[in-house]
Amino acid sequence: MEFSKKFLPLVFLACGGALSAEQSAFFIGGVYEVGGSTFKARIDGKNPNNVNRTAITQGVGARVGYNLLFGQKGYVGLRFYGFYNWGLTNFGKVVWNKNANFGKNTFNLSGYGVGADLLVNLFNGEKSNLGIFGGVAVGGNTWSAVHGSGATRFQWMVNVGVRAVIARHSAFEVGVKIPMLATHVPNPVFDGINLSLKRDWAFTAAYYFLF
Repeated sequence: MEFSKKFLPLVFLACGGALSAEQSAFFIGGVYEVGGSTFKARIDGKNPNNVNRTAITQGVGARVGYNLLFGQKGYVGLRFYGFYNWGLTNFGKVVWNKNANFGKNTFNLSGYGVGADLLVNLFNGEKSNLGIFGGVAVGGNTWSAVHGSGATRFQWMVNVGVRAVIARHSAFEVGVKIPMLATHVPNPVFDGINLSLKRDWAFTAAYYFLF
């Protein structure tokens, strides 16, 4: 009987009775982002034409939210968060013809909104876990020329990736997000020319502190 009292707790721990590394918690974190964006210009008139230019957008962001894990072992959960991110893109000098010379094409990109992700932990240990995530975010983005005006519109995006929690309070993740909509920028300089900017994709790397 004495042996059983000492042995049963060990069996319970070996079978996963210990608390998992991740539990429901508030979090705050920083994100690094790098990816591709597209500049499109279309001129109307007798000889309509199109110009496309792609470039790299690079920047940083912040997120604040809550992870809601289900069950004692926390294999599945939901994440709710608010976010802000900023990036800089230089499309270079775009020469169309003598009537349309876009020489200053450096843009700030600000994105903001809220999102929700499904969390699935594939491995749950006592001090660490490894899993995947995927979800949708909605909000707005603003493209603003460094030397000129800008435009804002509604945006929504999907994101997927891999995440890990270490020592219960530190979370790391890498992923990809894909914005869905382009932003049409008003052009006060050239009549009859339509400009649009779109972030096509972004690689993300983030660190979160869990409270």
